[in-house]
Amino acid sequence: MFMVLFISLVVLGLYAVIGNFVVYTILVWRGVSVDFLWAGTPGYLAKVCSKNIGLVGAKLTWVARSTDIAFIVVFLGGSFLGVCLSIAANS
Repeated sequence: MFMVLFISLVVLGLYAVIGNFVVYTILVWRGVSVDFLWAGTPGYLAKVCSKNIGLVGAKLTWVARSTDIAFIVVFLGGSFLGVCLSIAANS
């Protein structure tokens, strides 16, 4: 069970990182002002997309928000997996 959870979290984490990079790249191509230092922060690109919805479209905003949700799920799932493995190792 832990292996399935681990692999799922890795795949979801890759989606979060690659999706965030794709959203950033598309925003730069479309001429939207994006601060490079904040681009990796969860929520920033979704906020930029929401402010420029006419320029970037609803689909890109949805992708930006879904990468944020994926990041949150990976963070919480990784924390849960770490606690479970720690308990299993000490038993």
